[in-house]
Formats: sequence, C-alpha cells, structure tokens
Amino acid sequence: MALDNTVNEMGYEVLKNNNLDVVPYLQKSWGDLCKAFLVEATWYYNGYIPTLEEYTNNAWISIAGPVVSIHAYCQLGDKLQKKH
Repeated sequence: MALDNTVNEMGYEVLKNNNLDVVPYLQKSWGDLCKAFLVEATWYYNGYIPTLEEYTNNAWISIAGPVVSIHAYCQLGDKLQKKH
C-alpha cells in the first residue's frame, strides 16, 4: 500500500504541474519489476538454471533499471511533453 501511495503521489505531482497522467506508466514499470522477481524466485525454488539468454532477458528488468528510469523521466518537470 505504501508503494501504491508513493507512486500515486508522484503521479499526482506530475499531473498537477504538467497536466500529464504518468501513473499508468509508473504502475506498469513496478508490475514488470515484480513479475521479473517472480520469474527469478520460480527459477530458484524449482532448481532451474536459466540459459544466458533467459537470464539476461529477465535481468534487465529485475535490476530495476526501467523503474528508476521511468521515475527519473517523470520528474523532469517542464521538459515532459505529450506525444502528438
């Protein structure tokens, strides 16, 4: 609940200052991160050793890069623009 509240607060600030609704993008990035963690947990508990390709396809999300990037991008303030 704390994470959801934080994401909504950040989204509200962007909406208030830039008239852009970024909450769906923030929520999707967190959902993708949780799914990546679940994949890694499933591998671990099943004793599965993924191939390098499987691991890297999941790891680029599980290192939280996309989450950090989307949050940083949304905090750019006046530099955000709607795509036409």
